[in-house]
Amino acid sequence: RHTRSIWVTGVQTCALPIFAHLYSNLGRKQEALTHARRAGELNPISPLISALESLYLTHQGESEAAVLRAKEAITLDPNFWLSHHLLANALIDAGQYDAALVESAEAKRLSPLQTLSDTFSAIALARLGRTAEARAVLESLAASARQNYVPPSHFAMIETALGNRDNAFDYLDKAISVRDARLTLLKVDPKWDDLRSDPRFAAVLQRMKL
Repeated sequence: RHTRSIWVTGVQTCALPIFAHLYSNLGRKQEALTHARRAGELNPISPLISALESLYLTHQGESEAAVLRAKEAITLDPNFWLSHHLLANALIDAGQYDAALVESAEAKRLSPLQTLSDTFSAIALARLGRTAEARAVLESLAASARQNYVPPSHFAMIETALGNRDNAFDYLDKAISVRDARLTLLKVDPKWDDLRSDPRFAAVLQRMKL
């Protein structure tokens, strides 16, 4: 009986974050947090579970709470890049762009091959009005994409932050064609808020069945 209890707990610990992510992406926010918090109770020392709860809080518009949760995740493992990245994510949504740049840079240092941190740096720069620097990041990513895969959604997010809607929708179309996994966040991620009033965005959500 004890062995079975351990096995059930292990299965729950693995499954709950997956369900939380799915619920969050679908806009079922309270269910997402319920599952995320139960996962945290079962495994309180997991930086991944803590960091992902920060993501779900941003999807609820609770950016300040998301910042605190991501910082808690960093205390569990200061060298886990995703915690720094999701702190940058929350800081952008909280309007703390300079701090977001610092965290994006740290995430990039810890995981230099991923391009999400470059993307968030460009978004923060664009929000600060440092458009030339944001475009420089965009151009650097475009150069990288000639040799390595860079998800089209990264370019779409940067173009959205720069106010280039037509370019953003062109990249979203490419992202759908290659089944870019980042698009699963389209319905709830505040990074896309500047596009939501455009009828083309509703069409994209329909194509994604979101």
